Amino acid sequence: MLGVPGASNTFDTVSYMPSTLANFDIGIQALLTNRWEFKFDYGLSLGNNYTSQAGMARFAVHF
Repeated sequence: MLGVPGASNTFDTVSYMPSTLANFDIGIQALLTNRWEFKFDYGLSLGNNYTSQAGMARFAVHF
């Protein structure tokens, strides 16, 4: 931060990540009447005192 007294231009971040993870992913996709598309995905990562989840939904109209 320029011009701020006592400010530093750098910082450190620390985050804990387990050394071993189990990853699970599942998804489904549907194409309807050659025009509509629906897609859903889910991901799960598990480790020692660690859980991460991700989800995605997609809708498309093809022309």
